[in-house]
Amino acid sequence: MNRIILVGLLGIASVPTVKAGLWESRAVVEARYGKPLRAEGNEKEGTVCTYNFQRFHVVVTFLNGQSQSELYYRSDNKRLVPREILKLQSMTLRENYIWTVGNGMFVLVDAQRRGKPIAIAVRFPDYTYPWSFHICTAEFVKRFGVTPKVKASTGQKQF
Repeated sequence: MNRIILVGLLGIASVPTVKAGLWESRAVVEARYGKPLRAEGNEKEGTVCTYNFQRFHVVVTFLNGQSQSELYYRSDNKRLVPREILKLQSMTLRENYIWTVGNGMFVLVDAQRRGKPIAIAVRFPDYTYPWSFHICTAEFVKRFGVTPKVKASTGQKQF
């Protein structure tokens, strides 16, 4: 387990910083992911949109006009591989912030002062090859907890 965390942290340190995925307006998110496959909810209580991006389905929750949660899973229902997780995690890097491990999950903290995390990331299940990867803001966690209550299509029949 420690070896996996060490490899992950080394991988994160070597991934170039790209534009943040959280805290963006719906227009910016749609410019990156395209039109949503499905949208539910409203601005007052939150809007949940499902996008198809490359080989992923991305379930984005918007609160107060900003993306606060992004849940990723493969469109082909295969497990995620470590390289994909690192790519997805790198999309939420912010200037002067780093991902580190805390309380059994990845947390995004100020690179200089550390302090309280502004975002978290978890794998489900917490294995090297999980089914999904969830990144969300601290505000989202305070309001809903770590696991969103979202009905995400898996492409499989429900009985």
